Amino acid sequence: METQSIRLRLVFEDGSLLSEAQRSDGMNQSWLLVEPNQHQKISDVCNHLLHSFNLRDSCPNGILLYMDGFVLPPSESTRILKDKEILCVKRKEMGLAEAIEGGDAGNLVDYVEVNRKEPVSNAMLLLPNEEEKLEDESSSVETVSKKRKLQSSKVSGVEGEVVRLLSQMDSSSSSSSSDFAYSSYWHLSSSSSSEDVSSSNTYVCNSHVLSTIAQATFLLFHDTASSSEPINTTTIDREASHDRLVQDYFGENPVYGDEIFKKGFRMRRELFLRIVDDMEREFPYFRLSWDARGKRGFSPLQKCISAICQLAYGTIPNEYNEYLSLSERTSRESLQNFCTSIIQLYGQEYLRKPSVSDIQLLYAAHESKYGFPGMLGTIGYTHWTWRNCPTVWRGQYMRGDLEFPTIMLEAVVSQDLWIWHAFFDVAGSNNDINVLNQWPLFNEEVNGTASTCPFQVNKVKYKHGYYLADEIYPNWATFVKAFTYLDDDKRKKFNATHESARRDLEQIFGVLKSSWRVFRNPARAMDPRKIKNTMYACIILHNMILKDEGLAICPFLENDRPTDQKGLKVNQDTIEELRCQETHNNLRLDIVEHIVNTCVPNLDY
Repeated sequence: METQSIRLRLVFEDGSLLSEAQRSDGMNQSWLLVEPNQHQKISDVCNHLLHSFNLRDSCPNGILLYMDGFVLPPSESTRILKDKEILCVKRKEMGLAEAIEGGDAGNLVDYVEVNRKEPVSNAMLLLPNEEEKLEDESSSVETVSKKRKLQSSKVSGVEGEVVRLLSQMDSSSSSSSSDFAYSSYWHLSSSSSSEDVSSSNTYVCNSHVLSTIAQATFLLFHDTASSSEPINTTTIDREASHDRLVQDYFGENPVYGDEIFKKGFRMRRELFLRIVDDMEREFPYFRLSWDARGKRGFSPLQKCISAICQLAYGTIPNEYNEYLSLSERTSRESLQNFCTSIIQLYGQEYLRKPSVSDIQLLYAAHESKYGFPGMLGTIGYTHWTWRNCPTVWRGQYMRGDLEFPTIMLEAVVSQDLWIWHAFFDVAGSNNDINVLNQWPLFNEEVNGTASTCPFQVNKVKYKHGYYLADEIYPNWATFVKAFTYLDDDKRKKFNATHESARRDLEQIFGVLKSSWRVFRNPARAMDPRKIKNTMYACIILHNMILKDEGLAICPFLENDRPTDQKGLKVNQDTIEELRCQETHNNLRLDIVEHIVNTCVPNLDY
């Protein structure tokens, strides 16, 4: 559903904001159409008004919007506005913070001159209580009058001294600006402290503010060579960076060919461009836009390349800022939006559960290569270190045999290294059994919506397929484990075949960490949801590359999808079937006889 536009009524109470031509046209009261998709925050509306009404000259510090007498914060969402709302537009005045941040002594002089207050009224409020209790009324009036004159001259003298010192700061060439500000600050402090104590009480507030200004100038004009973070005034040429990227990788005659592109970005150029086009079409973040100054933003190619490089090489966000001209914040946002978009666009296909046709193809592929009929894949787990785990959570993410907090990934892998099931959200303190109890791996079987694909081994028919597992998994009918005690040659051959087939699982974790080196380094995000999105996005990209290279066993059929499981009841009988230990033992013995009587080519024993 598209968001409707909002019509706003604008009122310019201060006529000086508009030009004479605008005032003659009656634009003191105007209508404004706001598009929530383009103007998401109040600051966007303010920038639009500055550009539309040409208010840059009359409002150099910007504008503020008021509704019902209350100011609208620039960071507030435009969803707070309603149709036909009345907004008052006012000029944003320069404050002390803006004057100091301007880096110019003239701004501080203007601030002191504009915000100068009459000292007489302040002096009346700051008189000591003893002076107000004079017995003689006539003498009290005369005394107060003399003190007012004295305090007025004192305050004016201090303010004038600050204005004089700050005005000379730019023209001072005999010493550095930091030394000048430092001496000015102490000159003010000594001059103010040398006066009579009873008189200084009357203007202590004003002298404190002015001393603060002088101290701020000392910090502002301090020598930048001693600062660990110098101010960067370099202008970023985003368009030139985009053109350089296109010339190197995406032009008609690119500098780097297909082989180098695939090696650097883990996929073919055609697959990458398809991902970029899909993201640009579906998500506004990856569309090219222009800011309020009319400057071009970052292109979809720059954002996607930055995200891919962070995943493929595990680098920090600003590693490629010189080449892509992206700041650290933009690179981090590009990675987060890229992972989220990958899951939303391709998760339905590349994180799907196997359908009927998929299961039949997996049965045939695993039996022909390993000699295991009815095998769906191998199951196992790995850990990803979480470096920035919050202290309050470290206990549940730590384990005795690991040095740092981790998050567990449990996955099911087929012979072609396709990851069919992935469960990544469990604290590292758990083991395989705890993860299995939380993993919705058998939800379809329990709910009665699983694809019915029975198989036969050693002339015995079994209802459910199985996964090869190690010793820590329970003795369920859906798991086939190696023998602990090798009494005869049959069991030795079975264990050798089992071990050879389970190499796929160890290989897939190595392939993931080799292709996407972000898994080699500890996770830097503090939000576990961002880490989860990163993991699932890399798994989806891994499966997409397998399909693009023609290595996937099972094609994706649009009409062959698993049944929806929402609102279905749990079948207790099915749970007992899946966890039957007797079926587990019988199935393993039948597979032993099948492997002994079957010659499996290209299998290491």
